Amino acid sequence: MQTMTARISQPEVSYVRMDDVDTWHEIVCATFSRTQYVPGEDRQFRGELSSVSLGQARMSRIQSSAGWFARDSHYIQRDQFDGYMFLMAQRGELRLTQGEDRCLARHGEALVYRHGTPFELEIPQKYLAMALWVTPELMERHCPAIVNSKSPIVLRQDNVNSLLALTMIEKLCTGAVTRQTLNTEQLVGATLDVVSTVGPEPAPVEQRHARALMDRLAEFVNRNIDDTDLNLDRLAEASGVSPRTLNRAFATGGTTPMRWVWDRRLELAHDALLRARVQNVTEAAFSFGFKDVAHFSRAFSRKFGVLPSSLLKKN
Repeated sequence: MQTMTARISQPEVSYVRMDDVDTWHEIVCATFSRTQYVPGEDRQFRGELSSVSLGQARMSRIQSSAGWFARDSHYIQRDQFDGYMFLMAQRGELRLTQGEDRCLARHGEALVYRHGTPFELEIPQKYLAMALWVTPELMERHCPAIVNSKSPIVLRQDNVNSLLALTMIEKLCTGAVTRQTLNTEQLVGATLDVVSTVGPEPAPVEQRHARALMDRLAEFVNRNIDDTDLNLDRLAEASGVSPRTLNRAFATGGTTPMRWVWDRRLELAHDALLRARVQNVTEAAFSFGFKDVAHFSRAFSRKFGVLPSSLLKKN
């Protein structure tokens, strides 16, 4: 009598390796969500992605040259795509800005954020990451506290529960894309259950102080946004702290005071151009504190992926 062995079907794993930046961006958009993309300054671009979808989850392994991604309300309204991303850095740093929150994940840490909320993701050097994406419904079922917090979080290796959650995310994604695990769907739920035990914790005292300091400084910067002579000393004087204290406060969000000012200038200029509140690119540059129009255009293109003049043409 011949014994029949049941075969357990496994989901198909997609794999791509790409040297062309534009094609790479299209593949990443199709795998995750539609975004703007500006590559880093690496002379030889290289991207590699393994991904597998199963039910309400997708597990991926991604490595690529440096780059900047942004998903704004325009993209969200256009594709109506949503979901939660667990992006774990295994090489390089991941810098996320979502609303007023700025998060930094280093080696072995993971960002947790929502694709249905505008965000910017900056990856300043070559990186390797594991990515677990799940639907909002699955996230609400397993991690309601994170959903209700409406803010991104960073999973760090600072306690047993966080370390266990990070280990499970890494093993889940690696096992799925290498087809070495069975019952992956159950493992997704188990991983999320462990993540739920970490949950969003109150910001440390230093982060709360940093946020209050940044809020006070924002009013001063908005009033003086056209002042080309804003520098660290003036920002520190306006906020009532030393330059060293100011630098330390912004470092908790993975940025610097002057970089934050430049980002604010570019964001306001983008809004002014989009709403036709300025007549040309030169007016936009000088109105928001840039001394040189060419420098403004380059910085604008790196941040938003389009030339500033292209926004005027839409109006």
